Amino acid sequence: GIQCNIMSTTEDGAITHIVFDLDGLLLDTESLYTASSQKILQRYGKEFSWDVKSRIMGRAPLDAAQKLVDLMEIPLTAEEFHGELYSNLMEVFPSAKLMPGEVKGQKVCTSMNIIVAYSACSAVGTF
Repeated sequence: GIQCNIMSTTEDGAITHIVFDLDGLLLDTESLYTASSQKILQRYGKEFSWDVKSRIMGRAPLDAAQKLVDLMEIPLTAEEFHGELYSNLMEVFPSAKLMPGEVKGQKVCTSMNIIVAYSACSAVGTF
């Protein structure tokens, strides 16, 4: 089904507005974060496994970077890792693909005269 961050409704419950999240909902950015993290870690003979990834998900960027540096025992500061990751992401984000079904979901909303907006919780400048 269609997922969203915020919906606005009329008194009778009809949806009038919807806000879609770009990062991970409309665009497949998760694979880009994974590949970019692995690119850094492979220099140190480390693997960005699901176990490692699950330990840093949902954290603020620098907190996640610190946790990853500590878990992987690599010779970088959290700021260095985050800076390199951000640089890698800026190179690959333009290649982000739409998630399956999202174009259809947006078309359904617009065909029903629902106002559509887009948001991102990622760092400023990412999108």
